[in-house]
Amino acid sequence: MCKGGMNIMRIGVDIDGTINQAHFFNIVHGQQFMNEHNKFCGFDGTKQYPKDMYHMDKDTYDQFMDKWFPWNVRNCPLEIGAKEVLDALYDDFDIIIITARDEHHHERKYTGEMMKKDTLEYFKENEIKYDEIHFSCTDKHLACKQYGCDMLIDDSPKHIKECADNGIPVIIASHFYNRQFIGYPYTMYGVNWFDIKNKVYEMCGASFMEV
Repeated sequence: MCKGGMNIMRIGVDIDGTINQAHFFNIVHGQQFMNEHNKFCGFDGTKQYPKDMYHMDKDTYDQFMDKWFPWNVRNCPLEIGAKEVLDALYDDFDIIIITARDEHHHERKYTGEMMKKDTLEYFKENEIKYDEIHFSCTDKHLACKQYGCDMLIDDSPKHIKECADNGIPVIIASHFYNRQFIGYPYTMYGVNWFDIKNKVYEMCGASFMEV
């Protein structure tokens, strides 16, 4: 159904590690940071977050986030095809950005208010089309229900499992740390954004259209 139809589907979309290349740059910046502080003690490529990849204690992780999280929010490159695919999907669906980025965070110098402003500016600068954006969504199966999302595009094993287990279809943004969900009920695995677009139309019963 074209945009503006009565029963248009709503697609929830994650940001970090899904729209942008945060995971790749967390690997790069994490190793750089640990080497600079003489704390490097190995790397676990099966983990999603730098604190687990580089075995960071809380103080080290807080310092890493102080330095590099603002860069991720403001400057992290988009995944290849993300803008083109989201622009195409925007014509047929409501695009609802659902992120765990915490707009209420005020414990450190880069506050939630600053992050939210930078996030909105990032989407504007990159000319990414969307209908709504919601922050602090730490339980995305609840957020999907609250905001009426019919499916979710996400990379996080936590959110994939919780949504799928609650009957919310998930298209998985491919990473090494989420391959255990290949074939999991209520999921499809998207190897890149062009494949994700294909999976969206498969899930909603429409034919695939080239970007």
